[in-house]
Amino acid sequence: QKAAKVEQNTFPITLQVYNYAHVDQKALLAAEGEATRILANAGVTAHWVDCPTKHADVEKYPACASATEETGYTLRLLSSSMAIAQEKSQDALGSAADCERGACTASVYYDRIKGLSGGNVVPSYVLTGRVMAREVGQLLIGVRYQSRSGIMNASWSYRQLGMLASTEIVFSPVEASAMKARLSE
Repeated sequence: QKAAKVEQNTFPITLQVYNYAHVDQKALLAAEGEATRILANAGVTAHWVDCPTKHADVEKYPACASATEETGYTLRLLSSSMAIAQEKSQDALGSAADCERGACTASVYYDRIKGLSGGNVVPSYVLTGRVMAREVGQLLIGVRYQSRSGIMNASWSYRQLGMLASTEIVFSPVEASAMKARLSE
C-alpha cells in the first residue's frame, strides 16, 4: 500500500475501477476527471484502471492484476440492487470499508447519484466524481472520520447539492495532510 512520493507533497495512487452499474464510458471518464481534480488539490495523484466486471473478461485486463499488487485500492460503481445488498442506509451515495489485509475497497451507488443529480443543481458526472473522491478520501483518512461540512460530510442530501455543485469543493488541509500521511506510510 505504499505510494512513492513523486513531488514534494504529491503522492500517486492507483485505483481499480469496476463499473458494475454500467455507467457510460464518457460519463465515467468525466467523473474520474472530477475526482482526479479534487484529489490532486489534496496532493494525491489518481491513476484509474478499468477492470472487468465478468470473470470471462479477466484476461483482457492485465493492468488490473498488477494494480492489485501495487496498491490494493478498488472503487466499485454499483447499481441499485447491489447498493441495497451492501448498504443499510437508503440515503448513502457511497461507502468505504476499513482496509483489511492490504485491500481497500470503496463503493459508489451510481443509481442513487443519478436520482439526486440533474437539472440546474449538479450534473451526474460531477456528483459521481465528488462521491468517488469522498470515498477514496475515506479509504485514505479512515472510515471512521467524518466532517460536519465539505466533501467529507457524513451524508449528502438534496438540500446540500447546491454546495456540492460549487467548484470550490475540496478536502480541508487537515484531511489532505491525513491522506498524505497514510500514503507515506
